[in-house]
Amino acid sequence: MTINLSQEICDTYLRCPVCHIEQKLQYDGHLNRITCNNCNTIFPISHDIPALMHHDEIHPLSHQFLGLEQKAGNQKNPFKYRRISVFHVILSEFLYFIISVLFWIKKPRTFIHNWYRWITGTPYSNDVQRALYYGWNNYFNLLLKGGEISAFSKMGSFISEPSLEIGCGSCETTNMIFRDKKNVTFGCEYFMNNFHNTSGEMYRVIHHYVGGSISSLPFSSNAFQSVYMVHIIDHISLLDIWFKELYRILKPGGFLVMDTYSKYVFDLLPGVRYRSFISKKWALNYKTWRETTENPYRGGIPLKSDNEYYATGRNLFTIEEWKETGEKYGFHLIEHHFFTGKLFALFMDLEYRGYYPSITSTLPIYMAIDETIKSEKTSTLSEEDAGNVILVFQKKC
Repeated sequence: MTINLSQEICDTYLRCPVCHIEQKLQYDGHLNRITCNNCNTIFPISHDIPALMHHDEIHPLSHQFLGLEQKAGNQKNPFKYRRISVFHVILSEFLYFIISVLFWIKKPRTFIHNWYRWITGTPYSNDVQRALYYGWNNYFNLLLKGGEISAFSKMGSFISEPSLEIGCGSCETTNMIFRDKKNVTFGCEYFMNNFHNTSGEMYRVIHHYVGGSISSLPFSSNAFQSVYMVHIIDHISLLDIWFKELYRILKPGGFLVMDTYSKYVFDLLPGVRYRSFISKKWALNYKTWRETTENPYRGGIPLKSDNEYYATGRNLFTIEEWKETGEKYGFHLIEHHFFTGKLFALFMDLEYRGYYPSITSTLPIYMAIDETIKSEKTSTLSEEDAGNVILVFQKKC
């Protein structure tokens, strides 16, 4: 249910991102704008969602949502893209059939039990069923999103009101994780074109939305008890600014909860692991090549990139490095949990190469993914064997 923006909300939570003065934003719902009474900057509003950032920071993709004049020369994908071929489809079927057979051989009793559950109508756990319901049908994303549901549920006690999600998109992932579990005060998103569904699903969990930039978050100091991010930090290059802004907007003793790739996620790629048995140098050279090579069958985007069009694979740290980074900016790292092991890297590598999910072997692979997520709830992955990690930081009082 939509909860409208109001002057009270502006005064309580928002500040001008231009002059950085709090309690100076004047909300005008009739004119669809917010005006700063200090610096006179006017911020446009669409569907009760304001774009609180410097005008030159508003991304061209956001202009249509805001009803602004379209800028010429919108940013385009600089990477190469190719469609998958018949060869990929045929080889995918073969590869995923072999993988499903190996799963069966490794855990025959588990697979028999899962087949029985499928016959009786309950093949998957709630985590996997939720991820499938929200459209995560491909293997590495199903494993990631199912794992995130489990991981954020594990750390859910650290997320309390008033709370903020940074990088919320249109709230599908938030709903997948927190629907019927949490209420979230604010969602902040840079690419406002993601607010394509401004009714229904967008307001199942999050009450208010704002367009904002990490360079100057449009929130008052000490405004939130908790901030969380779902796989966003690996896309952020401005880590220094990001941590300083999060420290500013969190209350003393408040919590930052986020998940990201582990330090060793790309070391788990099959090509890296197999080469390391022969030569560490060969494995390292291959890893560097694999990280930076474009993946034309997945939008061309490399595994690691600083490109302004799509930065990804950033800020891959060990737990000790995360601790040191947190301490530098006034945070204690108080909890962490590793999830999605080598299976995640295998599926990521295959799908980025164009070997998309199988037509014939999907059911047993879904069962294997489900079993992996369930087993990780009770077992402990080592840092070197984990594809992802969830971190909980607490702001020092």
